[in-house]
Amino acid sequence: MAKQATKVDATLLQMSIDEAEGSGALPNLSELWVKTTSIYNSKVSYKFPKIVTSAAMNNAKKLSLTHKTKAGKRGRPVIVPGAVAPVGIATRGGTNILAGITDWADTEVVNGKFAGQKFKRRWVVVCDKYCWGVMQERENGSFAETTGFGYAGCFRILLEIIRDHAICDVAVAVDRIVQRLAEVTGVEVVIDTRLSAGEIGRQIDLGFKVSHGKDLDVYKRIFKAEPVETVEVANEVD
Repeated sequence: MAKQATKVDATLLQMSIDEAEGSGALPNLSELWVKTTSIYNSKVSYKFPKIVTSAAMNNAKKLSLTHKTKAGKRGRPVIVPGAVAPVGIATRGGTNILAGITDWADTEVVNGKFAGQKFKRRWVVVCDKYCWGVMQERENGSFAETTGFGYAGCFRILLEIIRDHAICDVAVAVDRIVQRLAEVTGVEVVIDTRLSAGEIGRQIDLGFKVSHGKDLDVYKRIFKAEPVETVEVANEVD
């Protein structure tokens, strides 16, 4: 369920924005709010809760705080290391990426016909008609084959998968997932990150209504498109 908006230290939030833009405007607003949130959370006092990027963005707008960074150009966005993935960009197989939960990293193929070649990959949260998933994306937009563990009908289970397989820092994954869902749905959900991965996932499911088991239109509502059922994967062995 959506909760009350996060209470923030307005003065510190503006200072965090200014520090994030210390060298000038950033390439896009997503990068601004990620940096602002990191700076704010490192300095906020015990009187205020730490925030996620969607709370930084929404409160800055509500409080009419100022920043130099402008929205990026429309069209196919450029994905930079550390940035969350843009909603609405389909892979070759049609499954859409919700968010990148790790940065791009170089990996070298050790077996098969592609042995010795290096690819940039990152872990992403994806969605199809029936479930959410976590997969490795390559720079060319295809997916690298995974061991088959990374699918779940809801975030309660998906976050446990991310934790149990040590895919990435769960807190980082939660921050990027929540930011993207807030941008797409227009809903701000306050997440209690002191809870277990499963309970945090349950808050995401209830707050954004993104459990496939309870809402058969999750894909259509989030990606504004009809769902597809397959995803193409790369065949190299590594």
